[in-house]
Amino acid sequence: LAQDIEDQASEPVELQIAHRAFEMMLRFIVSLCSAALAGAKGQLEGACNETQRCSSGALFLQVQHERSKQYTGLEPESDISSGGAVATVLDGNNAWYTRVMFSNLPRAVVGAQVSIDRKTFAMARAHGAAWSANMDGSTGPASFSVSLEDGSTADFESCFMSWPVPNGASCSQSSSPPTSTSPVPPRATTTTSMPPSLSTSPSPRPTPTISGATFTTGEIGATKARLFEFVGQLTDQPIADSKARAVHSSGGAAGGVVSEGQGYGLFLAGATLASLDSGDDKWQQVADLTYEMFLGWRKMCELTATSGSCQDDEGFKCGSGRFPCLPHWKFGDDLTNIVGTGSAPDGDADALAGMLLAVLALQRESSKPPWFEEMGRWAYSTCMQFYESSTVASPSGSHRIVKLGACWGGWGDDGQNPSYHAPGVYRMCKHYMKSNDGLFGDTSLQGDSYESKWDALIDTSYKVLAAVQCPSTGLITNWAKVSEVGSQLTASTGFSGSGTGAAEYGSEASRGIWRVALDYILFPSEARAAASAFLRPVAVQLEKKENAGSWSDNLDIDSSCLVDSIHSSWNWNMFMAAPTFSALINPAGLPSGRQQELIDAAGKHVASVSIRDYYAGSWIAISTITLNGDLSKAAAKAGFGEQPTASEPLVALDQ
Repeated sequence: LAQDIEDQASEPVELQIAHRAFEMMLRFIVSLCSAALAGAKGQLEGACNETQRCSSGALFLQVQHERSKQYTGLEPESDISSGGAVATVLDGNNAWYTRVMFSNLPRAVVGAQVSIDRKTFAMARAHGAAWSANMDGSTGPASFSVSLEDGSTADFESCFMSWPVPNGASCSQSSSPPTSTSPVPPRATTTTSMPPSLSTSPSPRPTPTISGATFTTGEIGATKARLFEFVGQLTDQPIADSKARAVHSSGGAAGGVVSEGQGYGLFLAGATLASLDSGDDKWQQVADLTYEMFLGWRKMCELTATSGSCQDDEGFKCGSGRFPCLPHWKFGDDLTNIVGTGSAPDGDADALAGMLLAVLALQRESSKPPWFEEMGRWAYSTCMQFYESSTVASPSGSHRIVKLGACWGGWGDDGQNPSYHAPGVYRMCKHYMKSNDGLFGDTSLQGDSYESKWDALIDTSYKVLAAVQCPSTGLITNWAKVSEVGSQLTASTGFSGSGTGAAEYGSEASRGIWRVALDYILFPSEARAAASAFLRPVAVQLEKKENAGSWSDNLDIDSSCLVDSIHSSWNWNMFMAAPTFSALINPAGLPSGRQQELIDAAGKHVASVSIRDYYAGSWIAISTITLNGDLSKAAAKAGFGEQPTASEPLVALDQ
């Protein structure tokens, strides 16, 4: 090996050998893991290792296993056990999404489909020998059909009598393994196909995509698939005789139904609906999910009316004045009892974004769902309630800052969470109220009177973000104290509201990157200067942290800044990586080809992880619609990007 590479090496031979050896070890580990997954019961049956010297002089390790032949160059037809082909469910307990491993087959699988209660859904290769599918929530008998590379098929009729099934459930073909109609001799080649993440010859990259001034990637996957996975894993309809859907949280201060999670759900459903054409085959299903998420949110507001909302002084704005528009932050899983009082503006803003995107995209449709006016009115009232109850003026009156909720937070020692600031949502409210005050406002000029108020809130939000951001790294703190000094704002640490480190770039702070990216996507002209200035240093740091699709374990810390630590394993915790990657949608002054490489690498990284828990899973889904360009589509269909005029109202209600 040393002789082969000595003349070509640009670095010491010893280092080249070390690099090759490290690559071999990674491949060996991945192959073992793939084989273990294929067994599902932890058995490595008949593993066979062989090394071969390739013509290029590189050394490849081939790990051959009967249940992961996609990763090897040798596939003897005799390597089939007598039990018949096997389908093993890797991701179960979900009527909306599954991942299945097909094993003990004579040839590699090139296509697959699953049928649930006689409804057929195409499957796509997930990773290695695993195939995934997004379904419509159907239950009943399940079967599979796979196509092999030699043209033959293998059918798993009546595989399961009832769907969904638990993780690890499997079924076998009742007949013997299929034989090829056009036999292909066993291959014995000098090259090997490695798992996608370590392949030496990756599949062609999708054409680089820049939507207007926004970078996007097709590597991250489909928005609808992630929405349905999110719904299947994290939501249910807990109230009898009600369509209200609840997002169930877990981890940290969460548990039960929290406004943060419900806000994520309403945003995902509403934004996905806004991105779809009305002729899309899943349009009605997504529209139903949007309203179900809204009903869950409305139920939380109705429960909040009993006590402790801190919105009484301004007056309840929703439900004809019967309910506060900003719900308490925590409820029981059955969505009938209050667990934690006081609102949280992060969930409030995300829910608002979902409602606004949905109703504004629907206004251009000739046929509107029956809930259209209800949601449109609720969104208008929520904008007004948010401004009146969750923001507070500075001592001088020159600034207006978002609080930590209707009941707490604000200036100085009252505390701030920089990631709560959502300037894109405030811009949406500004334009929406101005265009629809004739329909939903107390007067036809109410929206005009709020325009300068929203502008002050947006300006203050960006000043807060500038005060806490480290210019050299782009990172911001989880928490802060913010004070007014003349026309400027200053920030310090020493305040924390959730047990997370105040000066850490952590699970709170990372969301702030996405909320500014949302502003840029929704208003690429109006928000460009402020949003780009904030996002650019984050993207520049990410450029230094990516190499051949891998992301460094560490982010930079500048000792002269407020941020003094980084949440551990930022690159593998999707509640860190996914929102941080959103900075890559904004042109950062990097060569366009390089920035496309970065966002493609980010997309592949997020796509490699399934939604399994609440917080990380939510950000996997949000990152998908953000990076793949569908959020830009939703913004365009909602009419954002250019300021609406008073002559462009939401809709004439009698139409």
